[in-house]
Amino acid sequence: DVLLVLGVSGCLFLPIVKLFSKSKVVVNIDGLEHRRKKWGSVARWFLKLSERMAVRWADVVVADNKGIQDYVAETYGVDAEMIAYGGDHALRVVDEKREGEILREYDVEVGEYGVSICRIEPENNCHITLEAFARCGRKLVFVGNWRKSHYGFALREKYRACENIVFVDALYDLDVLYVLRKNAGWYMHGHSAGGTNPSLVEAMFFGRPIIAYDVVYNRETTMGCAVYFKSVGDICRLLNEKLDGEVLREVAEERYKWEYIAKAYEELY
Repeated sequence: DVLLVLGVSGCLFLPIVKLFSKSKVVVNIDGLEHRRKKWGSVARWFLKLSERMAVRWADVVVADNKGIQDYVAETYGVDAEMIAYGGDHALRVVDEKREGEILREYDVEVGEYGVSICRIEPENNCHITLEAFARCGRKLVFVGNWRKSHYGFALREKYRACENIVFVDALYDLDVLYVLRKNAGWYMHGHSAGGTNPSLVEAMFFGRPIIAYDVVYNRETTMGCAVYFKSVGDICRLLNEKLDGEVLREVAEERYKWEYIAKAYEELY
C-alpha cells in the first residue's frame, strides 16, 4: 500500500513506479547530498536532479530536520512532514569490569577526553577537530574510516605524532562505542551537511556535553542546547569551559526514542 523510499539517489525511477503501481510513495529525502564536497560536478547534478524528481513524484515528502523541511518549502514550495531518527538503540548494559578494560585499552580517564565518531570526510570538519585538540593537548579518541580517502590518510599522517590523539579505524563493537561515549568529557560533532545526523542523536542519549559545528541542522537537532563551533579557536575555548550535557539527554528522551519515530511513520502510512 505504501512504498517508503529512503534517500533520493534512485528517485529518477519514480515516474515509472507511479505508472505501474497504485502504492502511495513516501520519500525521506535524507540530507542535501548534492552539497557534499566529496562529489564531483556530474554527481552533484545527478543528485540535485534526483532530489527534484523525488519531491515532484512523491505523495509525501519526509524531512528529518526542520532545516531540511524549510529547504524543501523554500526550494520546491512543498510542505514536508518532519520525522527524525531514534537514538536510544545506542544505550546498553556493560558490566564494570568490561568497562574498565575498554577504558584502559584506549588509555582514557572518565570525563577527561573527547570522542568523535563519523565518516572521515571534509564536510564533517575532521581537520578542525584534530587541529584544535593538537593545539590544546586534550585527549581525543577519533573513530572513523581513516583508510578510505586521501583526506583521511593525509590527516592521520599529519597528526600521528600527537600522543594525545588516538586514531581508531571504523569500529562496530557496540560495547566499546557505548563505553567511549558514556565516559567522554565531550562529544565532538563536526557534520556540516545533511539534516538530523543519527550519530548526533545517539550521542545526546549519553548526557555528555556536545560541541557541534555551527549549522542550522545541528542547532535544530539539539534544540540549541549544545555548544557550537566554527573554528579551531572556538573548540579550544569551549574545552576550557564548564559544560553540562544533561539537558541534551532530556531533549533526546522527549524527541528521539524509536517508539516515537515508529509511531510517526505508522500514523503517516
